[in-house]
Amino acid sequence: METMQTMKILIAIDGSEHALAGVATVRDLPMPAGSRVTAMAVFTPRNASYYTEYEHYVQRVQKELESQPWQVNTQVVAGNPAEELVKAADELESDLIVLGAQHSPFLEFTTLGTTTERVIRHSPCSVLLVPGKDSR
Repeated sequence: METMQTMKILIAIDGSEHALAGVATVRDLPMPAGSRVTAMAVFTPRNASYYTEYEHYVQRVQKELESQPWQVNTQVVAGNPAEELVKAADELESDLIVLGAQHSPFLEFTTLGTTTERVIRHSPCSVLLVPGKDSR
């Protein structure tokens, strides 16, 4: 009998409905025990006052996923969101980056946000775009 290989997933968190839809999608994935999920929020240095708010968001994700048999980690970092997400995915050897998408993933690629577009173009792994309720 073949066992499923563990997964490493990076979820981008910014507190938006779209990001929360990404968390719900990950929560419902049939991943094997021992998989690793990292919830990461990135704020630009000029918005350092957001640190506490983003820390709250990633802790909320950790609490939502704590019943799963996975290792759940959180990170809040300062920097360019796209660059930091791509760098983290590479360092964590992620299999998947999950991004909440403001627009439907079925729309033209050019309508995606700058951060989303940069992550897709430079990611070392697959990227899953999850639309929020108002994007469907």
